[in-house]
Amino acid sequence: MLFFYKSATAQFSTRKSASNAFYIEALGMGGYGSINYERLLLNKKQWHVGVRLGAGTYRLRDFETNLNPDITIPLAFNAYYGYVHHFEIGLGQTITSIVKASPVNFKVMRENSVSSNFNVGYRYQKNAGGLVFRVNYNPIISRDRLFKNWYGVSFGYAF
Repeated sequence: MLFFYKSATAQFSTRKSASNAFYIEALGMGGYGSINYERLLLNKKQWHVGVRLGAGTYRLRDFETNLNPDITIPLAFNAYYGYVHHFEIGLGQTITSIVKASPVNFKVMRENSVSSNFNVGYRYQKNAGGLVFRVNYNPIISRDRLFKNWYGVSFGYAF
């Protein structure tokens, strides 16, 4: 009986956890949509902590109809608790570069800004990897200290 117990616990403990995740997020920290990569930094029983980097856009063309996209880059630390169904919290920044008209000569110019983000929500992800599904509330605090309510939904894959 001791042999079967040892082999069962050995198989369970050597199981590899998914350290990487790619997901597409509608709304959320990246604006109207973003593609994101997340790397797990800490994996302790039910606690998981990762860092996230993404890229998104608002518009692809500027007001002169030239290809000149608005760019968003969400950066965040996410922590989630659970085995398959997780409670998730996170904190991060979104770097934004938006095309607009210059107030002086009405030519195309870029305005860069950084906004702070908070994230709280639900995450479905098995420890071994596979489907990732997230639903989050993402309030945004912009440079001018305006508070905006924002939400996000993500689908992806962990490996």
